Amino acid sequence: MLAVFGALRSSPGLTTSMLAVASCLEDAAVVEADWDGGVLGVRLGLPREPGLVSLAAAARTGSEPDLADHGHLLADGTLVVPGPTSADSA
Repeated sequence: MLAVFGALRSSPGLTTSMLAVASCLEDAAVVEADWDGGVLGVRLGLPREPGLVSLAAAARTGSEPDLADHGHLLADGTLVVPGPTSADSA
């Protein structure tokens, strides 16, 4: 199953809703791909790497990257791949 969440800039509650839905699904992964830069890693206190930047670099090699290699596992079992914190990096 694939669920995609999208919103206009500064949409209150989208990140919380996305994490809530993912926590209810088995083997869920949240990939933060905001072109303005992400907030999820900072909000959850996650390290900057690995994340979306390392996932994008791995995808350029031509093989299919494993999301688990580029994300962080939360206590509820949700895998989070945080986006870069700045729009320049995104």
